[in-house]
Amino acid sequence: MGYTQKHVADLLGVDRSTYCYYELGKIKPDVTTVMKLSRIFGVHYSTILESEYGVQNCGDLRVSETDREISEFNDLDQNEKCLLIAYRLLSSTSRNEVLQLILNKFKDEKN
Repeated sequence: MGYTQKHVADLLGVDRSTYCYYELGKIKPDVTTVMKLSRIFGVHYSTILESEYGVQNCGDLRVSETDREISEFNDLDQNEKCLLIAYRLLSSTSRNEVLQLILNKFKDEKN
């Protein structure tokens, strides 16, 4: 949109370096900041969250070309969106625990 990092940071009420860290993925914005970003850029908040999760390979979860829609986040239902938001709000330790639980469930169901 042609905004400078400084301009967006000012709109968010944070230092430019903080916004830069958001862009680099060094720190994650809180929910309030994600909502502000969605208004600034004129996109739904889920679009901002989706950009963080463009993963094609998650451990044992391999996404084939025929199953590619599974790895795309454009059509998340409300439960899936809530799950991602809740996950983002967890500490990194809790995130790892949740991810391990889900991967174990996946392995159990696959067997």
